[in-house]
Amino acid sequence: MRFVDRAAAERNARREEQTAWWSETEACFDGPVSFHETEDVHVMAHGALGDAGFVQVMEGHVSDRAAADRLELEADPLLAELRPDLLGSITAYFSEDEFADIAFFTTEREARENESREMPPEFSERFDQWERVMKVERYLDIPDPWVASAH
Repeated sequence: MRFVDRAAAERNARREEQTAWWSETEACFDGPVSFHETEDVHVMAHGALGDAGFVQVMEGHVSDRAAADRLELEADPLLAELRPDLLGSITAYFSEDEFADIAFFTTEREARENESREMPPEFSERFDQWERVMKVERYLDIPDPWVASAH
């Protein structure tokens, strides 16, 4: 869930409907569920994230936050050109050095095709730097996402 600010998240958490929804939803999981709260978020959008037909979540640890921020800013215009299938991403940083990056794609087929293509050398070098700084430890693929916005 993404909220406009902390106060909005707290208001939502106090709603009876939210409590009822979570009571039902929690039963769908086969183990404990963890939550992260942060206001340290970077959004990159090249299209409407709500139109995503495939979402990939990457979780891991960042070794150099300043380098990660710089690389994300440099990569944004390149990704818009090289990866038309990438509608955008949301990167959230948590306590210590943890992060989650949620990438929104047009379709899984287009995402897989484009990720297997050879990158131009200048972008390949930046991507290698990103992989060294942002160590992804777990990938979660969501082939049929439900993306919704509430105001």
